Order: sequence, then C-alpha cells, then structure tokens
Amino acid sequence: MGWARGGRLRNLEHLEFRMGALVLVLFFGQLLLRGTTVLSLSIPSPVRVSLWCGCALGVLCLAIVNLRVRGMYFVAAGLLLNVVVVVLNAGMPLSQSAASRLGATPSQVSRSLEAGFYRLASPGTRLRVLGDVIPVPGFPGLRSVVSFGDLLMIVGVVVIVVEGMVSRPNPSRASRDER
Repeated sequence: MGWARGGRLRNLEHLEFRMGALVLVLFFGQLLLRGTTVLSLSIPSPVRVSLWCGCALGVLCLAIVNLRVRGMYFVAAGLLLNVVVVVLNAGMPLSQSAASRLGATPSQVSRSLEAGFYRLASPGTRLRVLGDVIPVPGFPGLRSVVSFGDLLMIVGVVVIVVEGMVSRPNPSRASRDER
C-alpha cells in the first residue's frame, strides 16, 4: 500500500518515536510472557500475567506519548482492550472452537492453557468477545486465534508503516541534524 502511494521503505527512518527502544523492549517482553518459551514457563501464572500487564501498560503509555504518529490511536486502543480483558479474567480468554476451526487439536489448546497466560473461554468469561476468539486462517504456523485488540494493533502498525513510507523528512529536523 505504501509503494502504491509512491512511498519508500527508506522514509521509515524519518519516523519520530519518543522512547522507541523502550517500546521494543516492552513489546518483546509481552511476547515472551505470552508464549511458551522456557523462560516464561518457569514463571508462575499470576506472576506472568502481572508482568505481561505491566509490559502492556508500559507500551500503552508510550503509545499515548506517541499519539501524534498516524496509526498510534489504533495501537493504543488495541492494547487497552487487551489489557482490560486480561485483567478481568486473570489471563487472555482463548476460544477452543476458534482454535479448532484452524485445525488445533485439544492437546495443542491444552498446551497453550498450561503455559499460564491463556484461559479457556467459557460462558462465565468476562468480556469474552474481547478475548482471542477470532480465527485467522493462513499457512501452517501462521494461523492464529486473535482478539479484536490484536486486530486494532495490526491496523495501527499497517497505518504507521504506510504513512511512514509516504511521509517526507521534516526539513527543520533535517537542518538541525546537519548542524
């Protein structure tokens, strides 16, 4: 989309994020805590969920600081929705039926639940619609069950990349950098 609008990947280097390195550290912390890595499996579930929420709130604060970047509103809204549903359920609700539609076996779903971040969605799940209930088909290994918050964040990242590709460097910033 960025190329179709005459953009260039090179223009992404001109995106100005406040505390961008910290965003990346906290984001990857979230991914580690959500997954089934050896590191994250050794962390008890309540601690893991609390650490994930801390990382997510940190990324949310940094997204709010960077709201002037087009697309960041979507990222912030998606993060907020995910944090709310995780806090209300002490973990991310996961729809077994959505996972089954993607070909996940009950034992694969059980492994995800055993890792401690996910909770099996049930009629008693709070704000179940905000959990990981949307099956996204794709190639093996790329299929996933995502939340509405995840979809908002993906839209936000796409907008950031496309707008960054078509943006031009800020001339006043460029002249300051040359001095």
